[in-house]
Amino acid sequence: MQSRNPLFADLADLMTDAFSAAQAAGDEARAVFRAQAERMASELDLVSRDEFEALRAEADASAARLESLEARLAELEAQSAKKRPGPSLRPRRPQQKSPLNKPLTKSPTHSACTPMTGRHTVRHGRRTESPGAARG
Repeated sequence: MQSRNPLFADLADLMTDAFSAAQAAGDEARAVFRAQAERMASELDLVSRDEFEALRAEADASAARLESLEARLAELEAQSAKKRPGPSLRPRRPQQKSPLNKPLTKSPTHSACTPMTGRHTVRHGRRTESPGAARG
């Protein structure tokens, strides 16, 4: 018959407790490290894997939609080219100039105007000077 030595039993219990405490400390260290890493990631404004996958799926859907719209546009342009035989034979209208590019015209009351300022050199038969000009 084998008898149990109380010294060895206590030593075995002590080692079991030490291993379980070491494992608990390892789990605690792992949790602290994960929390620290998550805090640093949030400070760096990184996205989570779920957010990244959602945005990737959205971008893939947008790219597929763009490709289908480009194909539709090419199809419509081809149909339009078939309907239109060539350049129009109608003469082109000359482009109108903007009011700023038109040459100044002389009116009976205003003989000459300086461009873009509206200052008159002859007005209603009298000579006038522009504001701020020295009279001499």
